[in-house]
Amino acid sequence: TDIGVIIYWYKLMIDEQENKIDYISVDMAVFFWCGIAFLSIYRLFILSFVIINMFGCMHALDSDCYDPLLVFLDMFIFKAVYQSFEAAYDNMKEANTEEQKNQPNTQNNMELQIQTNTNKESDGNQQPPKEQDPDEEDVSWADSDDGEIKADEGLYYVQVGESVIESMPMILLQSVFIIRSYNDPRLTGDDLILIGFSVIASLFSVANKYVGLDENTFEDEAKSLSGKGGCPNCINYWYIIRILWRVSDIMSKFIVYVLIWVVLGGGFLPIFGLFLYILWTIYLCATEDERSVFVLLRSLVSLGGAFIGSRGINIARFIENMIGFGIIAIFAILDFECGICAGVEARQFSNESDNSSILIFFIMGCAASVIELILYMILRVCGLTKL
Repeated sequence: TDIGVIIYWYKLMIDEQENKIDYISVDMAVFFWCGIAFLSIYRLFILSFVIINMFGCMHALDSDCYDPLLVFLDMFIFKAVYQSFEAAYDNMKEANTEEQKNQPNTQNNMELQIQTNTNKESDGNQQPPKEQDPDEEDVSWADSDDGEIKADEGLYYVQVGESVIESMPMILLQSVFIIRSYNDPRLTGDDLILIGFSVIASLFSVANKYVGLDENTFEDEAKSLSGKGGCPNCINYWYIIRILWRVSDIMSKFIVYVLIWVVLGGGFLPIFGLFLYILWTIYLCATEDERSVFVLLRSLVSLGGAFIGSRGINIARFIENMIGFGIIAIFAILDFECGICAGVEARQFSNESDNSSILIFFIMGCAASVIELILYMILRVCGLTKL
């Protein structure tokens, strides 16, 4: 979907440059080249990862001489997925072999117990314990921790890199385009459906990576979608609540970033991001035991989604979002000019273009923040978080 969006933006950029079309409130050269930059930086990251792995500095994946070609063809992710499943399959085979080795001893113990019970019962009417279904024994290892299918180290690096370097910036860029495109009727065609679908897909992609990051901070009851027993117990509803919490967390934060760009102006976005990064660094240094580069990395990742940590982190995150939405509301309601601010006619909730998308995004962001806080408190009160 990102490639399709880039192609669409390229066509609009050509219209601006060659056909002298001036789209309202958007500069298509900025959107197109920023999109190309984000896609290119991610692929340079993967290429660097592959080269480092080939020279033996890392052992995250089995390296081959054709790996750079796979990166160029944007197919390296398939190799990473294949090797991850291959490693998980090997682990499951080892777990199954170990389980089968223990089965003879288990069978002997069961026969001994049956014989003992038979001797104790004079009437001989007691039924021996029901033996376990051999098929159930053969598959019991599949639910063990050793046999669980998870992304290995190599696939983890590829996915997190894609999330942080490509998906997050593209969500921001495409959302800003959606809002500003409603100022010009020529841009409100069917192509916005593709961009909207791309934003939704990227949002769930980023949320999925954060779910992997915070897996060890949740109890086992909220770690898997599969429930125990038949339907409706075949679905683990605690896991669904956890996913909804993470999606709301990512969604609320990115809407703040998008509206700061649209309402306040693009110049305020790096200022706001740097301000939040400094605050998160100070907060984590004051509340966590770590005093290393790990804190700096956690502060950076916290700009996209909150970590599970002390009880006050998510409360602080909610307050942070409310401050952001409060500043946005001031600029979107009051009529005043400043040097680097967005124009009054394009930033307000009620504007000359009848563009209600700013107000819609604002309501969605506030609702997502409230839902995030409620779901987090439910998970915390029910004892499903470890920290």
